[in-house]
Amino acid sequence: MAAVRSFSYKGFRIVCTVLPAPGGKMRGMAEILKVADGLWRDHQVSQVGGTIFDDEREALESIGVLAKDWVDGRW
Repeated sequence: MAAVRSFSYKGFRIVCTVLPAPGGKMRGMAEILKVADGLWRDHQVSQVGGTIFDDEREALESIGVLAKDWVDGRW
């Protein structure tokens, strides 16, 4: 089953997505979006992840941390 988690972090919107992968595992990815003032949509800055995890919860947590680390390291 797919899962999505979205949260704000230091002026960015992080959208974590977990999808089924072969072998009963889960693939986690995150989009990092810059919140655009006055515009109707955010601007995609980066995409991180693609990593395979054993379960959905582990994937959501790990991908969220990876996205936060990306923001901290670049901005």
